[in-house]
Amino acid sequence: MRGQIARLQNVEPYLLIGNETCGIGILQNGFGRCEADGHSLILHVLLERLPRKLHRELKALNQSIAAEIVWFRADRLQDEGRYVELAQLANVLALMEPHTPEVWSYAAWNLAYNVSVMMATPEDRWRWVQAALHLLRDKGLVLNPDSPELHRELAWLFELKLGLDLDSAAETYRQKWKEIVEDVKARGAWDELKMDPVLMARIEQTTGFDDWTDPQLSAIYWAAKGNLPDVVQQASIIYSKRHPVDSKP
Repeated sequence: MRGQIARLQNVEPYLLIGNETCGIGILQNGFGRCEADGHSLILHVLLERLPRKLHRELKALNQSIAAEIVWFRADRLQDEGRYVELAQLANVLALMEPHTPEVWSYAAWNLAYNVSVMMATPEDRWRWVQAALHLLRDKGLVLNPDSPELHRELAWLFELKLGLDLDSAAETYRQKWKEIVEDVKARGAWDELKMDPVLMARIEQTTGFDDWTDPQLSAIYWAAKGNLPDVVQQASIIYSKRHPVDSKP
């Protein structure tokens, strides 16, 4: 996909703005020019903070070429280790290609594994890991409910990022997740976590596992929902080692 760009000239500088209050926008000083498939394209993106305006500007371009340019820029930021800017740019990609699972996986992985480790405290790290969970569960999978790739990515976040000690802040992640689950369980509000009580009951019945505060059980849930038996098996082994008395004979 990204190989379609033959040459890219003067597309910088971009300043990407994204947060829950103002949305996402692009600032480009002047014009950018690129040549793709032998055709010249003039990019003129005005300073706007609202996604609606961003959509209108991008739709004025050839959508596929515009996406290629953003992918090209994302690759450069990845190579340069500029992960915070990459996180913001990934939001733009998600707006442009919402039904491309790779976009959501790319964005969530960067938040959970690149941006989070730049934070000074475990609590700050958790905010970025949680943002990755929200991105996959509440946005990516809502728009792509049948994507095995996104189910796998979400299950892996629970299994590896929260469920194992591969990150020095993993204990904090598990404690934060436990607090979330206990609150949801007390209120019977599993829908807030996009979890189906019927599927949860089926998993409990077939596995004998019932501690939903353990991230491994969430990994099993999302892997089962995405029909990923290999991930179900991996997470089940880890869960069993932590809760031997809970395991079904």
